[in-house]
Amino acid sequence: SAVKYSLKTVRMSLNNNTNWTLSEDLSGPAIAAFVGLEFVFSFSINLFIVTHTLHSLTNRRTRERNQKRSSSYFSSTVFLLNITVANLLMTVLFMLPYVIAAAAGGWIYGSTDSQREATCITAAFVFSYTVSLSLTTLAAISFDRFLSIVKSDFHRRKMRPKLVMAIVVIMWIYALILAVPIFIGNTGGNKNYAYSDSTGMCLPWLVGKQSYAIFFSIATLLPIGIIVVTTIWTFVFTRKFLQKDYQRRRDTLQRKDDKKVERSVYLVRIRNLIGVFGSLLLSNIIALLPYYVTTMVAFGVTIEKIPAAVYTASLLLFLLSNVTNSLIQAYFRRDLHKAIVHYLYHFWCSKGKFPESSFVESTIHAQSSVHVVTTGTGTAIGGTGG
Repeated sequence: SAVKYSLKTVRMSLNNNTNWTLSEDLSGPAIAAFVGLEFVFSFSINLFIVTHTLHSLTNRRTRERNQKRSSSYFSSTVFLLNITVANLLMTVLFMLPYVIAAAAGGWIYGSTDSQREATCITAAFVFSYTVSLSLTTLAAISFDRFLSIVKSDFHRRKMRPKLVMAIVVIMWIYALILAVPIFIGNTGGNKNYAYSDSTGMCLPWLVGKQSYAIFFSIATLLPIGIIVVTTIWTFVFTRKFLQKDYQRRRDTLQRKDDKKVERSVYLVRIRNLIGVFGSLLLSNIIALLPYYVTTMVAFGVTIEKIPAAVYTASLLLFLLSNVTNSLIQAYFRRDLHKAIVHYLYHFWCSKGKFPESSFVESTIHAQSSVHVVTTGTGTAIGGTGG
């Protein structure tokens, strides 16, 4: 049966659950099936990106060729690898146990309460750690893209491999600082984690921790602010650059037909640019909005007003970001984009189906727009981005 809409609050659901079983209002197999599909897609896509990215970093010829094409190649590659690793950790260490627990109808990891408590707090820690790491890496990717386009000379001078690796280490430590408090102060019934029978999974539970709530909110709002500001700034800057380039090219043309063709090319680039950045912002909204809903629940903010079904749906939707974020970020990479198209093409051919010419044309246009926003102003129109 489908997941039923329940007006039972999550506070009651968590505090009254002492037998580690899923709520009767929810269907364990339905949740397991949905999360299972997310697991398959997330594991496949992130593993493919990690494998391809590691190959491009370790293969000397590939690395040197891509570095010549784009000064931001190393930093963007390392940050992309970082977020896919974080997504893989979430996929294997959180989503897979979630599928098994939901299918079993309860928390089955441990034969005694103490063992279940240990595995439960571990699951809550993994969730908090990987979410924080993914969020900070998204901010780093967005800021790196902003620098490589808006401040390309500065990026070329400062974003050296040592600095990039130092930023990665800082992000892992930063995420650890945000997640470690789950292990602190778990005395009696006042615990920082709980098994939620309204979702079927162990999650952070920080009701009443006002000081940590303020710290956590500021710590998470900072990367979110960086993502929003740098993404909009990069879009506006790139759009102005394309507009100026179009005006410059148009002024050098004499024939009206040539000017019409140039305008058509300009409109296609603008449309693709809007599509790329629109999908980027949309994927972030899809990921971050449910995340903040679940965070509000964890802190007990207006908790009585949030139905259990909404809480469950927000968690399931948030887990989908493991797929969408990786795909969107990979779309900005020429090598990954070409690899994905290459494998899809051969997959269709193996099935006796051949992509139409319109698909190839749309792919070329899409790659052109993607390169505009990944290579910096010096070579933006040339379309030679990493």
